Amino acid sequence: MLLYSIAMLVCVHVLMNKSASTLIGYQLNDVQAKAEALAQLSANYADKDTGALTEYLQSFIKNSDVKQSYLSVFDWSGMLRCHPNGTRINTAVSGEGYKVTEMNKLRTVEEILPLLETENSNEVAFLVPILNSDLIIAGHVNLNFLRTSLESMQQSYYMVLILIGLICLIFILIALRFISAYFEKELSLKSLKVEDSVLSLSKLNNSLENYQNSLKNNHKPASNDTEDVEKERLLTYIRNELRPIGMNEIAYIYTENTITYIVTKDGNRSTSNESLDQIFSYLNDKDFFRVNRQVIIAISAITTIIKYGSNSLKINVSPESEIDIIIGKNKAAAFKKWLDL
Repeated sequence: MLLYSIAMLVCVHVLMNKSASTLIGYQLNDVQAKAEALAQLSANYADKDTGALTEYLQSFIKNSDVKQSYLSVFDWSGMLRCHPNGTRINTAVSGEGYKVTEMNKLRTVEEILPLLETENSNEVAFLVPILNSDLIIAGHVNLNFLRTSLESMQQSYYMVLILIGLICLIFILIALRFISAYFEKELSLKSLKVEDSVLSLSKLNNSLENYQNSLKNNHKPASNDTEDVEKERLLTYIRNELRPIGMNEIAYIYTENTITYIVTKDGNRSTSNESLDQIFSYLNDKDFFRVNRQVIIAISAITTIIKYGSNSLKINVSPESEIDIIIGKNKAAAFKKWLDL
């Protein structure tokens, strides 16, 4: 609103300057046309009866000083012979621009415009002599009329711009209402999705806990999909020493830089010369799950399951893994099935 107010003030200022120039130009053309027409008309009667002529001119211009422009008549001695204000007749024409205006030369907009800032009520803009007489017609610009017109115009500009501002403000408020309603709806949908995701994860972790307890209470070896026979122990290396590890001791297995690492439940880590595929063929598929090409986890090592991205899951294990264990969206369904979910 502050920016709009500043823009409105600048806009009104520019419009007022342009309007003032236009109005002054119109008044100057009007006063010139009136003065020349009256001078031409009066020239036909000037040589007959000057008294009758001044009487006619006075009746023509009487009370015309309330209009945007008006005329007065004076002689070469500087005495007013006709004026809209009858009390001015037969008085000197000192001031009011009579002496600074050249004969038959119309004053310019640039000369009149600064006078709006003064207290002048009128200014002579054009002088034209009446042929065959000693009379001169002066065309006046009514500055008071011009100021009043400009003030009225300024109020109109402000009213129009304020109305435009209010209309724009209403449209902005309506647009903001629609935008806020849209985002509220989106947030509501996201909130529902988050709630569904939380419920799904809660259900998944409960299923994990139930499955782990079931295996502890009633462990039944199950056949693997491969034809290889399950082993009870796996031969590994710690530095240069051979160490057999029982399958029930394994927490998770992963490969990194082509090396296969076996991490036991007590946190010890050893290596194996066998690939992840070979090792997985020895394992009980009820106790172990192949997360991806890099990781195999034991169900007993899983601590929590959390949402990762839009459709993936992240598995936290104990002991803590040095790498992130992520189940992609393609494996998520098989993982849930593995947990009997």
